[in-house]
Amino acid sequence: MNDGRGTDQHRQESKDEAGVVTGSYGYRDLYGVYRLVNYIADKNGYRAFIQSNEPGVANPGSADVVVMAERPPPKAVAESLQASAPGAVEVPDDLLVQASETK
Repeated sequence: MNDGRGTDQHRQESKDEAGVVTGSYGYRDLYGVYRLVNYIADKNGYRAFIQSNEPGVANPGSADVVVMAERPPPKAVAESLQASAPGAVEVPDDLLVQASETK
């Protein structure tokens, strides 16, 4: 499902006869930032496998959650830093460059 502003979202869930619930949900925004969560809930509890390239996500090593963190897109990082800075200013797109473009 697209929200009309460039973000695609999805979710699905199913339950079997034994009461085991499996599913997934996630999103991808117009900058390429994404999160995908696959999960299972059964007699052993809730367990999730998360894949993401969101700024600030790390591999914490929790017993119940596996996180596969990737590098976020450069524009997403710049916008995240800009939004959290006091007195933030607009950064023109032409000033945002890939690391490989700088010498």
